[in-house]
Amino acid sequence: MKRLVLALALSLAACGSPVPPGLAERALYLDLRRVVETRQRTDWVSDRAEVEALTSQTLRSGCQVDAAARAALLSWLNREIETGGGSAEAVWRANGQALSAARELLTLERVRALAANAERRRDECPFFLQPQGSFRGVHGDARRFVLLLESQGGGALVIRGDSVALGAGGSGRVLPAVGINHRVTLALGAEVGAIGAFGTDEAERSLRASISGAIPLVVRLQDATRIYDFELAATGRFFDGVSRIQPGVRASFGIGVSTLRVGAIMPLALLWVGYELQPAFDGLPTAHTLRIGTRVGIDLEP
Repeated sequence: MKRLVLALALSLAACGSPVPPGLAERALYLDLRRVVETRQRTDWVSDRAEVEALTSQTLRSGCQVDAAARAALLSWLNREIETGGGSAEAVWRANGQALSAARELLTLERVRALAANAERRRDECPFFLQPQGSFRGVHGDARRFVLLLESQGGGALVIRGDSVALGAGGSGRVLPAVGINHRVTLALGAEVGAIGAFGTDEAERSLRASISGAIPLVVRLQDATRIYDFELAATGRFFDGVSRIQPGVRASFGIGVSTLRVGAIMPLALLWVGYELQPAFDGLPTAHTLRIGTRVGIDLEP
């Protein structure tokens, strides 16, 4: 199971959107794309006004990349836009004014506008932001050690022996993590939580509580601001009225978004679904738990 989760995650990592080949221009591109995607979620109307308003965010990354890398990024963006149809407006018109057909090209044009603005305003770079040959980007995890501090909650269906219960639960977790590259982050940490559930049988409507702990292994894939989590966890659960731990395993998948890193903190939010199995153990019946909910947290660079 562990190998299957890792193989699936790493296979999907190779299927993300194209990025520039060089490390520095790739880091700059992903930073600028994250700036654009974050702004687009709320509003983007006037290109001139938006590019001007985002100058500080643009220079925060652009000032740390040398002239050769900035030029390489602009050349790469020009080729990608030409390959994609020449302009977002042309693609939009050719597809019956369907914005969905031109959305990726429009994002690339906006990234290019930010990159060009960084080049025009390079003289405004503060003295403490100098070009770095090993620039990793500001808003991602690539080649970084980070801490993922997360809380999650949602609904739960617990099937234990012959009983079925519906309820809700929550948990908190701390996951030390390493950004392998711009797409893949690996995390391993600890989690504690609880579920409260009511039996569906009329004779068993009392609240049943269970307390759990887990050691999750997470493969996080990032495509600019989009996040995909694949998780496998060793679990242990105390069910109501039982004085010993019932060990188990959980698999889950999450999809969500991150925002920009502010100082050392990058907020994130995901929707997730999971299945947990506690096999029969020491006289305790097999337990199946299906969960769906939300996960919010921060990606902290110590």
